[in-house]
Amino acid sequence: MPATTRSPRSSTGSKAPTADRDVSKADIAPMAPAEDDITRLRFVLLRLGRRLRQESPAGITPTQLSALSVVGKARRITIGDLAAIESVQPPTMSRIVAALEEDGWVERTTDRTDRRVSFVTATAKGERELERVRAERNAFLASRLGRLEPNDLAAVLAALPSLERLLQDDE
Repeated sequence: MPATTRSPRSSTGSKAPTADRDVSKADIAPMAPAEDDITRLRFVLLRLGRRLRQESPAGITPTQLSALSVVGKARRITIGDLAAIESVQPPTMSRIVAALEEDGWVERTTDRTDRRVSFVTATAKGERELERVRAERNAFLASRLGRLEPNDLAAVLAALPSLERLLQDDE
């Protein structure tokens, strides 16, 4: 179903831009995607995310892998900050970190100046596992992208900056 679009118009109510006047962001009314398009996008993103998560390793839960990924990216992070990023309470994150630590994925150290603060870092085993998971997921996605027609692939890649902006408030 085609998306609903609006024609360019000025935010001040004046006529559409002319050849002697450049179009700016203020000249374009916000696009309101059709409900069907929003549903299709949500469905595709959820299914793609689920399929990528299926490429997870045995022996580590999706919750643990998510926490390990944040630790790997941060290099060194407090349990409180990790809990905030993962949107869970610190006691819950302490249990997740304890399980990761028990299996050798992460290491927990206490702050020298404030013994109440614990830092979490990925072990060499955790780093290797993150790299393996990334490689497997990237290979899966590369395979799927390789099936697209060149114009479709170009469109997907061109949409990346806009899709990344959708997540800016989350980081």
